[in-house]
Amino acid sequence: MTILVHDLDEAKAFYRDAFGFETLFDGDVAPGLRTVHVGPHGERGAGLWLLEATTPASLERVGAQTGGEPTLVLYTDDLAGELRRLESLALSVVKPLASSNGAGFVHVLDNSGNEIVLAQLPDDEARPASYALIEG
Repeated sequence: MTILVHDLDEAKAFYRDAFGFETLFDGDVAPGLRTVHVGPHGERGAGLWLLEATTPASLERVGAQTGGEPTLVLYTDDLAGELRRLESLALSVVKPLASSNGAGFVHVLDNSGNEIVLAQLPDDEARPASYALIEG
């Protein structure tokens, strides 16, 4: 998935500090076009391509690329603990902790305004193996 951000270095640091993502790639893919690919620690099948918005049109889309819907869903085995940790990093919560059918979830914003859902499923068996898990 590719998301627009205001600043590549700040976004890379945000995903590292907030979610433990590691940098999978950071470099130019064309002359003058730097991209950063980050992903969950140990996962090589999923990640985010961070692209810096530089034109008026792309700047208007930062934080609004998904029509008001979340950009990403991340799963954890300790949602309450993750939320406390993320709040200590001054992460913006846009929809508070809620639950439905035994699952818990909260909506937060990254430092460019992209909405992310953090979710905890009722048990490990309910989460497919390929889903990204926050490793705190």
